[in-house]
Amino acid sequence: MLNGFNGNDTLNGGLGADTLNGGDGDDVLVGGLGLFNDVLNGGNGDDIANGGDGNDILRGDDGNDTLNGDAGNDRLFGGVGDDLLNGGIGADLLYGGSSVDTLYGGAGADSLYGEAEDDFLYGDAGNDLLDGGTSNDDLDGGAGIDNLLGGSGNDILVGGAGNDVLTGGGDADYFTF
Repeated sequence: MLNGFNGNDTLNGGLGADTLNGGDGDDVLVGGLGLFNDVLNGGNGDDIANGGDGNDILRGDDGNDTLNGDAGNDRLFGGVGDDLLNGGIGADLLYGGSSVDTLYGGAGADSLYGEAEDDFLYGDAGNDLLDGGTSNDDLDGGAGIDNLLGGSGNDILVGGAGNDVLTGGGDADYFTF
């Protein structure tokens, strides 16, 4: 386990299953090499976290964070702030959080949840689930058989290539098949 403090820290996991805690400040967290499963916690601040290979868990917490799952079946949680989440290769689970977030699923069957505020969700390749949550969201399934749920708000839903299911919600939504 590696712990940062109140400054802007850079933590590198190296080989093995690692837990990295950035703490306060704008931190850079890099998970371990190989197929080990890492846990990266950004803490407060505008953090960058890269999971690497393995099935990793990345948490941004407060701040405008960039979370990159890379390879493996990863779980990414943006938290409070305008976050950018990239699932990478694998069947990933992405939660944006309570601000304006951008989520990219990457290759694989991914599940993306925008939650609150106006979010952009892109499934990319694979059979994906995209759930915009509340507010006015922009959802694009990309290639594959996708399920897009706009939720409340005036949403834009783009199915992309594949036999997709698009569900708007209670407000004025725009559909492109």
